[in-house]
Amino acid sequence: MSALKSLSSLLISFLSVLGIVLTLAVYFIVNPSVASLKGTSSSIFSSVVEMSDAMSYNSKAVSYVMGSQAAMLSKMKVALNNTVDGLRATRSSLDTLEVQGGYDFSNETVRLKSAEDELVQLLIEVNESERKLNESIIEPIEPSKDLSTRIMLSASEYETSLSSLSTLYTGLTVSLVLMFLIMILLSAENMLD
Repeated sequence: MSALKSLSSLLISFLSVLGIVLTLAVYFIVNPSVASLKGTSSSIFSSVVEMSDAMSYNSKAVSYVMGSQAAMLSKMKVALNNTVDGLRATRSSLDTLEVQGGYDFSNETVRLKSAEDELVQLLIEVNESERKLNESIIEPIEPSKDLSTRIMLSASEYETSLSSLSTLYTGLTVSLVLMFLIMILLSAENMLD
């Protein structure tokens, strides 16, 4: 019988020590971890909302810049066309003066033709750039209020579940303390027998 009491006392002592260890682990490790997780998750969710908003504003800025470039290329095309037309008219006038007045403007007309050819080549490049730019222009992304709302709702639900987990661990701590007290009482009762 004394061996049974000794075994019972040893089991009660083991359960008491286990209860103390679990209580301390829950109180000093699990509860702070859950609290830290709650704070970290809140900052993560708010960062996701900020990133979503930043992406939409960045999209608007890129769209504005690309639109400005398209307008600038369009104006450049008009200016180049006008310059090419002016060079052609000047060359034609020099040809007319050369025929009617007997002047020799062949060097000037050659230089004008060379400049005209260079401007025509530049005009082709501007047209190609404008085409590529128009193909790549994207519509700005509007900030999604629905996305921000859903993210904040998810954050709220996550925080609620973490609060429930924290409450569960608090209840576990209380039950472990009660178990520890019961084990002490049983141990004391066994010692009195």
